[in-house]
Amino acid sequence: MSNEGLDFWAVFPTHIPSNGAFAQMSIYITATKASRGNVLIGSAAIPFTVSANQIVEIPIPYDLANIADSDGNKVLSDKSIHIVVDTGQPKVAVFALISAQARSEAYLVLPTEVMGQRYYAMSEASPTVAGFNGISGKPYIIVIATEDNTDITLKNNNGIDVSVHLSKKGDMYEFLDVKDVTGTLIQTNGCQKFAAFSGHSGIAIQGNSADPLIQQLYPLESWGKTYGIIPFIDRNYYYKIIAAENNTKISIDGVQTASLNAGEVYVPAALPLTTPYLVTANLPISIAQFAYSQSSLSASSAPVTGDPDMVILNPEEYNIKQITLFASFVRTVQEFYLNVFMKTSGVSTFKINGVPANAIWKQMGSNPAYSYAQIPYSNSTSLTLSADEGFNAMAYGFGNVESYAYSAGTNLAVSNFLKLTNVNANVTGDDGCIGQPLTVKVILPGAAKTLNWKFEDASLNKTVTNPVATITTSAEGILQYEYVYPGRVTYGTLGTHRVTLNADLEAGLNPCTSGNVTYTYDFEIVQPEIFLPDVVKILPGGVTNIKGSTKNLNLTYKWSPQTGLSDPSIINPNVSTTHDQLYTLTATSDLGCITTAEVLVQVVDSFDIPNTFSPNGDGINDVWNLQLLNTYLNSLVEVFNRNGEKVFSSIGYANPFDGNYQGKALPVGTYYYIITPRNGKQNKTGPLTIIR
Repeated sequence: MSNEGLDFWAVFPTHIPSNGAFAQMSIYITATKASRGNVLIGSAAIPFTVSANQIVEIPIPYDLANIADSDGNKVLSDKSIHIVVDTGQPKVAVFALISAQARSEAYLVLPTEVMGQRYYAMSEASPTVAGFNGISGKPYIIVIATEDNTDITLKNNNGIDVSVHLSKKGDMYEFLDVKDVTGTLIQTNGCQKFAAFSGHSGIAIQGNSADPLIQQLYPLESWGKTYGIIPFIDRNYYYKIIAAENNTKISIDGVQTASLNAGEVYVPAALPLTTPYLVTANLPISIAQFAYSQSSLSASSAPVTGDPDMVILNPEEYNIKQITLFASFVRTVQEFYLNVFMKTSGVSTFKINGVPANAIWKQMGSNPAYSYAQIPYSNSTSLTLSADEGFNAMAYGFGNVESYAYSAGTNLAVSNFLKLTNVNANVTGDDGCIGQPLTVKVILPGAAKTLNWKFEDASLNKTVTNPVATITTSAEGILQYEYVYPGRVTYGTLGTHRVTLNADLEAGLNPCTSGNVTYTYDFEIVQPEIFLPDVVKILPGGVTNIKGSTKNLNLTYKWSPQTGLSDPSIINPNVSTTHDQLYTLTATSDLGCITTAEVLVQVVDSFDIPNTFSPNGDGINDVWNLQLLNTYLNSLVEVFNRNGEKVFSSIGYANPFDGNYQGKALPVGTYYYIITPRNGKQNKTGPLTIIR
């Protein structure tokens, strides 16, 4: 399940100011399709609207949401941040930024549906911490109830043993301590899911300059066994590994390095680190990557900027194929980077904003099947990353004693989900195509005695007794039960749709997944969009480009007919034809969704050559406009003054004559032109008058 969703919980944790500058927090919301909703804090509601592949920033009022140091170790109501997408609107992705003067951090916010019942905290401790008005930075753990009457315990082998009762949805608790909370087990005593965060309110790591740390924690179900750890560019770093089960064997670059029991932590002995590592394990693990204080951060003798940071890495098993992320926002950060890790077979398909990434890919030394790239980019509001194969990415930035880092996006494990199969294309995915028959199937965490399917179209509703399951085992060794709806469904409207499933599940190993359970599944019915001009004109023997465009990624194209096209498999081929021709473009998405568009390529026998123009800057007739001449790509255009001196020359006519020569405006008067088509057509000559 992607980190895109319809419901999220975020937090504004305790944050030690820098020079009295109190923290500000913003929620950043992106979406692959336009959507809207609200950010709720207690009784306050802040509406948002986000356009496709764009980003919207929602400032969070400090007095409504910030947890003061004095609020630590108390149950708090009405301070959690609840992001809710309006009913029927597409899913969004959510990121959070907390910033103050040289004190910033960012984190990926996870949707409620992927939250779990067990987590392990990740943080750090140091004798050097930030301070303000006698308050010192501390490690913390934060939990937010997503359901009423949630009981949570925090426990580790270093003396932490806390029980918390959260009576209502949205209640939260911030545990503050002076000791490192890494490896603390955080779990419910019942079946309720909850959100968990951990970090530090202000810490210096091997130096004196401090920064906060925060990450939303992944539930144990979303831990993995394979990770690529890629260095922060030109900077020292280190990492921590946590095990969730006893006898977890850790291998670094193929060499078994450690054996951990549940809750135990591995940190390399020889620090700092400057090179990438491929980490594998026999059982699921969690890994966090840390940056040092600025004075200890440089990986060479050259000075660098930055400060402490922590980001929880995503396992290779739960990679993504597309995500739009917020890219940069902290004014004091001047360097922006992406670290990308993926299988070598897919690096050629990795794109940023639909364009192949200008990246230097390097293979992982211990396993050339994997590669990585460290990609600098300029200050930008948002970036859309995509690839035909899955990838993991981290976005981060550094400034003077300043840093932020966060996961660009991830897939996460859930015990139940819905998949749609496009019958015509035999492609299975999370969404479906408009007008194409779909097979609907669900994966459940237990065997079902009865399934009651409910659709928006009530005529499709069906109750199935003793349904037959296809039983598989997940990567974590968990049994999964796949059930197929007995029929096919077709949707005629775009947008978000819902299927509700009432299931009577047999008792299994997990008591939270038995009995009468209701699941709701939201998905999108989509269609690719392509845009073509109605008519493209061309001179006989000329060549022009069909300027097609799309907002969608990962489409394949096929033109018909293919005659006269430079490449019939791209959206904007060059075309050359001797007669009028209607071309049809068919675009197909990776889900098998199909759309078509047409363009008429019209052959024009001749073109007009104006004998005057007025380059006076009024926006009217400021250049010598030779319409369609640019379809003669190799034509030679020359303009001479009365003395025979050449004042303009161009091969092709992509940049029209603007009445200037050597950076100065030519005087008014009459000039002489020669147009040589260079394709067997007759030369054109005549006078040209400049008026101002």
